[in-house]
Amino acid sequence: MSDYIEDRRLERRYPSAGEARFHLNGYEFRGQLLDVSVNGLRTTRPEGFELAEGDRLKVTLSPNVTGPLQAEVAIVHLGADQIGFEFQNIAPHEFWVLSLMLADQERKSLNARFDS
Repeated sequence: MSDYIEDRRLERRYPSAGEARFHLNGYEFRGQLLDVSVNGLRTTRPEGFELAEGDRLKVTLSPNVTGPLQAEVAIVHLGADQIGFEFQNIAPHEFWVLSLMLADQERKSLNARFDS
């Protein structure tokens, strides 16, 4: 029997690579970007990262396919080794960068389907 895993995201997740830096009270934590959607992202949980679900902070993403992206996020899932964030405040230019990143991932996904 398979385990049921609730996926709260409404939008499609795209696997992504790159780095995420979290800025909080003068400290910077670094994690690996695991996936991204138009509503949020998931990263590895850096050692020493001790916030709670609902906490807000700033994140800077450095995905491998676009330039950096900064946004305010809220923690919606906090696991032992992963963190789920929801975008709370994202400037128009930053949303444009996110859109480019998602479009690139969608193109790769479509190409993979046609190539196989």
